[in-house]
Amino acid sequence: MDNKKILVVDDEEAICRLMELVFDNTGHTVLAVYNGADAVGAVKKEHFDIVFLDIIMKGMNGLETMEEIKKISPETQVVIITGNITDNVITEKAIKGADWLFYKPFDIKNIIDYVEKL
Repeated sequence: MDNKKILVVDDEEAICRLMELVFDNTGHTVLAVYNGADAVGAVKKEHFDIVFLDIIMKGMNGLETMEEIKKISPETQVVIITGNITDNVITEKAIKGADWLFYKPFDIKNIIDYVEKL
C-alpha cells in the first residue's frame, strides 16, 4: 500500500472528521478543509494524490473548485462525494470532470477500496 496524500473538501464537519480518521488509520496523509477557496489554496501549496470534493458548498461550489484544482494539478484524482445532486446538468458536469463519484450516504469501505486501488 502506497501512502497517498488526500484532501477532503466538504462543508459538513462530520464527513471531514470521518474521512480524516479513516485515512489516518489506513496510513495515508489527509487534510480536511470546509470550502472550495481553502481547497484551491491547499492545492497551490502542495501536491495531493486525491481530492474528495463535495459539490454543494457555500461560496465556491464543487464544480468551480474542481475546475481550479484541475488547472493547478491536472494529475490529481478528483472524486465527487455528494448527496445533494438533483440537477441533471450539475450531475452531468460533475461526472464529466471528476475521476469518480460517490453518493452520500456512502459506504466508507468502498472509498477505502478506491484509494487502495490507485
